[in-house]
Amino acid sequence: MKEIWQNKKARIGLIFGAAVILLCIVLIILKLTDRGTKVEVAKVERNNVEQHYDTTGNMSSVAAEKYYAYVGMVPKEVKVKPGDVVCKGDILATFDTSVLNSVISERRDAYDEATKTYNNALQGKNDTKAQEAELDTQIKALEAKIKELEAQGQNSQNANQNTPDFSSMTPEQLQQYIQNASQNFDSNEITDSQGALEVQLLLLKAQKALLGTGNSDSLIAIYKQNVDSTKAAYDAAVKERADYENGLVAKQDGKVTDVFIKEGVPYTKVEDKSASGDLSALLSGMTGNESGIDLTSLISGLTASESSVDKGLAITIDYYEGYNITFTLGKYDLETVKVGMPATITYLDYKYEGEVSYISATAQSTTDIVSSMMGSSTTTTSSVDAQVTILNPDEKLVLGFDAKVSILVAKKDNVLTIPVEALVIKDEKMYVYVIENGKATLKEIEVGASSETYYEVTKGLTEGEEVILNSSKIHEGDKVYS
Repeated sequence: MKEIWQNKKARIGLIFGAAVILLCIVLIILKLTDRGTKVEVAKVERNNVEQHYDTTGNMSSVAAEKYYAYVGMVPKEVKVKPGDVVCKGDILATFDTSVLNSVISERRDAYDEATKTYNNALQGKNDTKAQEAELDTQIKALEAKIKELEAQGQNSQNANQNTPDFSSMTPEQLQQYIQNASQNFDSNEITDSQGALEVQLLLLKAQKALLGTGNSDSLIAIYKQNVDSTKAAYDAAVKERADYENGLVAKQDGKVTDVFIKEGVPYTKVEDKSASGDLSALLSGMTGNESGIDLTSLISGLTASESSVDKGLAITIDYYEGYNITFTLGKYDLETVKVGMPATITYLDYKYEGEVSYISATAQSTTDIVSSMMGSSTTTTSSVDAQVTILNPDEKLVLGFDAKVSILVAKKDNVLTIPVEALVIKDEKMYVYVIENGKATLKEIEVGASSETYYEVTKGLTEGEEVILNSSKIHEGDKVYS
């Protein structure tokens, strides 16, 4: 028994020793054949890189057409309603235009009155020319007599007096001068004949200057402008009546946003908040009317386009050509986003072409209040307003909704690139991991433009090299293989 047990013990020892030897051999083999961690790699290759600035903005329209109706005018047909899509040339509404007859009559009267005033001014100018010619004859005769007396050696008491600048005098000043000069001429103060002639000459020149202030060429031109203005207003009223009878017509493709008229119901005024004011403030500020012109009558003709029949807003259409996406840009975004850059607008599942059309030159500050368990704090951010204009809008777009904007800020063709998954950023420097002698090795690089999938490589790599992807769990010096 003892011998048997010794034999078993010897066999167990042999088996155990053999197992240990085999394990050592396996470990040695594994160690010799260990290649490290398997990694995914990609080659440095040439691609086109498009860099985009992505944001979201609100859709609006700046190209709106407003159509007006006269108060009391009755729409015969209203062919559109809010939300309708219209094309250029579509008829929007037709009207009974009898209410415009009074407008046309008013403008015709204004035109006739302006024509009458102009003709009277022309006749007055012709009469004035005849009087001026007579005064010129008398002035020349007096000047000849004065020269004759001077040649005879007679000296006038008034010879050294300066001739007044009549051109700078107002009509009132000229009249006062003539009155004073006439009194002097009739007095006994003038004792020599040449002095009397000189005073008489000044009187004639003053009378000629005063005569010229009443019917100058500039005043005639104003009266003629009044005639042209009132005639244009009358013609416009006649054409406008015909336009309303034939129907208001859409001037561009667009979408109807407001309709304030109803078939068979006399129109009541709807205020257009963007309409400009009247001329009352301007007229009230006009002073210094020294020429004697009746400005009130004259301007009433120039403003003949206004009438006793009031107008108000009837229909509004937003034109597709003015559809914009409004968004904001931060300080550093201004370095990349510029006016004229192409953009892609995504609304729901629809895509549209666009272009950056506006970037404000003034930044706006926004203050946000942040609440926490420690209390409230405020943060201030600055940004500028910007717009992208949609180049191919259609009826599917709805104003007021948000849309995604992707602006192409840079594009480079056929440049060396690496996948975005390969880039490693450490201490504000750019690196990639490459495999050298079976180990992961950091290699510093420089990058340029970037897209969602690629970085442009400007320095540090050559075409065909392999870089490790998704290397967050890799450290420099680790054994790796692909």
